[in-house]
Amino acid sequence: MSERSQYSDLTDTERDRIERFVTAYNAIKERLARLTDKPEKASLNELITTFGREHRRWRIHDGTELLELSEMRNLLVHERNEPYEYLVAPTQLALERIERILERLERPLRILAGMPQRTVTTVTPADSIIQALKLIAQYDYSQFPVYEGAAYCGILTTNGIARWLSDNFKPDETLSCVVDCTVAQVLEREEPVEIAFIGGEQTVEDVVERFAEDTTLVCLLVTANGAQGGALQQIVTRFDVAALLARLMEPNRER
Repeated sequence: MSERSQYSDLTDTERDRIERFVTAYNAIKERLARLTDKPEKASLNELITTFGREHRRWRIHDGTELLELSEMRNLLVHERNEPYEYLVAPTQLALERIERILERLERPLRILAGMPQRTVTTVTPADSIIQALKLIAQYDYSQFPVYEGAAYCGILTTNGIARWLSDNFKPDETLSCVVDCTVAQVLEREEPVEIAFIGGEQTVEDVVERFAEDTTLVCLLVTANGAQGGALQQIVTRFDVAALLARLMEPNRER
């Protein structure tokens, strides 16, 4: 049988899938080599292991799937005795999976793009607790960054408000103690909480991993320069992690 007739046993769709599958695999390996400062001749296992040391979630999910897909690539590239004699052809699902892995490496989802478009609400030390309680009722948020101008002052939490009330409320009185209470007073009763500042270019993968590794982390404040003095752009809490994971699995997502 001629090379042409052997090759023509495949449909145009199957030939296209083979080309795209092998191309995506090669691009992934090249990308991993650049990200890990490894030579391109390094084995896929080595590249995945090295990259996965700092990207544990990627290693568990995309890395594991990539190793499985690499078996098909080896059949396409190495297990041939004649030109164009392909033993298998990737399914559409296999092609979509390897191209998604490549997409996530080349254009990782950034935190500002991954977060829902919601109002970032702050309070000032001089604001009354009544104002803060109204915001809690309006937005159903459990914590608010406190800023005095551009200066970060701390995090106001519903736990902190409850603690202040328990210290100041007297059973024989009404809640009149709240009327004159300010955010600054409640901040004095807040227990220390762990927060961190990040830039908007931080990837969703890294943010999710950061919450997974640090169980004491309460929230991440996204600022224009990634530092405490930058303009606040978004706040990410543990309650956002599930939605962020769902965004990572969406195909053709906006970056």
